[in-house]
Amino acid sequence: NDKAVGIYSAATRISEVWYFYSKAISSSVSPSIYKAKEISETLYYQKIVNLNRLLILTSIFVAIPMTFVSRDIINLLFGNEYIEAGNILAIHIWASLFVCMGVATSPWFIAERLTHLSMYRTLMGAIINVVLNFFLIPKYAGIGAAIATIVAQATASFLIHATHQKTRKYFISKLNLSCLFNCSIWQDTSL
Repeated sequence: NDKAVGIYSAATRISEVWYFYSKAISSSVSPSIYKAKEISETLYYQKIVNLNRLLILTSIFVAIPMTFVSRDIINLLFGNEYIEAGNILAIHIWASLFVCMGVATSPWFIAERLTHLSMYRTLMGAIINVVLNFFLIPKYAGIGAAIATIVAQATASFLIHATHQKTRKYFISKLNLSCLFNCSIWQDTSL
């Protein structure tokens, strides 16, 4: 129904703003990542880790407060008739964590000449999203769609990397969450 679509759209408009941020940052630092690969493998991976750290931490620092103030933000921007979108936003904002992971992975896929695998992860995410939407939307409406989006993004941007030998190292590096907070791991923390 149109009302449910409008409510879902109000929530996703806010959470998807952060997708642009991650793409802009990744695009601006990608040339330095490619250049670092030519200079030193260590420097190359430092820059990849630093990009991941920046994008993932930013998405976490946005998602945590957004989870708690989402209803207020929806009410302020769209009015009380869209207040249900607050609950959807509180869930959907967490998809940005996985979107940022996927965006941060893009320069690595290009530098490693694995863009064909990137296509497969995108396709897998789309299939999972459609299938989950089919089951979750009838029962949970917009909340179900938000959950489907998170699961699809988590699979496409993170979990799928465990399934291929050429991307498994990248998957394992993302499991090491200590690198997000321990800036002393690398001497050069600049992008």
